[in-house]
Formats: sequence, C-alpha cells, structure tokens
Amino acid sequence: MMLGTKFVPEHLVSLLQKIAKVPLSNHAGKAHYELVDFLEQESFFCECEHTIYHLDGRQERVDVMAHRDGEVLAIEVDSQLKRKSVMRLSQLEGGDLYRIIVILKGTCKKVPDDIHAVVKVPIKE
Repeated sequence: MMLGTKFVPEHLVSLLQKIAKVPLSNHAGKAHYELVDFLEQESFFCECEHTIYHLDGRQERVDVMAHRDGEVLAIEVDSQLKRKSVMRLSQLEGGDLYRIIVILKGTCKKVPDDIHAVVKVPIKE
C-alpha cells in the first residue's frame, strides 16, 4: 500500500510502489538497513541515521537519507505510524526533498501534513 500526495513526482510514485512490494523484517532497525540495500540497487546513495542539529543544541536522527540526481528522500521506518517520526521529518526543508514514512505494521488512512508519502510494506516470513 502506498499513499502519496500530489507533490510526489510520477517517477517517485513508481519507486514507492516498488518499495511497497519489498518484504522487510518486522524489526524497524533491521528493516531500514534492508530498505537501504533496495535503494542502493535503485542507484541511490544512502546515509543511515542522518543527524539533524537544532539551534537549541538538540540532535535527532533520520533513519535514511537517500540521494539520487539532486533529489533527496528522507525516510523514517517504523513499526506503525508514529507522531515523532512525522514531527522529525516535517522539520526538514528543501526544494527536491521528499518526506516518506515506511510502516511495517498497522495502517494509515491519510498522509499526515508535511509528509509526501506513507508506504506500507509486507513483512518477511
């Protein structure tokens, strides 16, 4: 399942639909490395646990930052949709930056504000 907004370009919609078919582990920490493997096969350069520095000294990490042809996918991988992941991603800005949440369990009926897409993936057996 893939829910996207009108702001996701068609070529990324097809990539997200491919991701929606990739079976990942049911542990979010392991799943985000499996997602990186898939994205690298799709010619992305990936950073895991990308640090965001705040002016007040706080630091947060985004699971995956995937770069290709000037576009950046900021991806959080969660067992289910989490408010903290939405808030973390919504702090990121950039012209060709797309905020994506990959969920392993649960459902999502609507893409949260400031998020470009939510992708539900199957769990490995």
